[in-house]
Amino acid sequence: MNLNLPFSNAFPKSVAWAFYLLVGGWAGHLLFIYLFFSIAQGPIPDKILFQQLAIVGFLGYFLYRAKKWSRPLCLLCNALIIVLYACLAALFFQSRPWLGLLALWVVAVFAAASWLLLGRDAKAHFDGSPQGRP
Repeated sequence: MNLNLPFSNAFPKSVAWAFYLLVGGWAGHLLFIYLFFSIAQGPIPDKILFQQLAIVGFLGYFLYRAKKWSRPLCLLCNALIIVLYACLAALFFQSRPWLGLLALWVVAVFAAASWLLLGRDAKAHFDGSPQGRP
């Protein structure tokens, strides 16, 4: 089955799927923040929302531009998010199991994206090798 998805012609398949997973992971992250603040404190502060959107915009733009330093930075951010959400999942499974499941979903999606970004095709693509370009 050949899907004509965005990024499929510009990037190797593993990098394109990493982009899709990162979009899903960041959507889950923003949903978690929204739900957490709506349960605990009321509406989410604009400062936090804009801060998170700026981070995802910055990382996404430079990953799309295939800057050599963007891949390790994204992997570092993914590792921090995975650790944070693993702790949040353990914390919320007692009181709010559905928030714990959402946190586990975010962990799984970011872990899968990291796995794809650690692959040989992704490394070649971000290093600028000709074999890394489709």
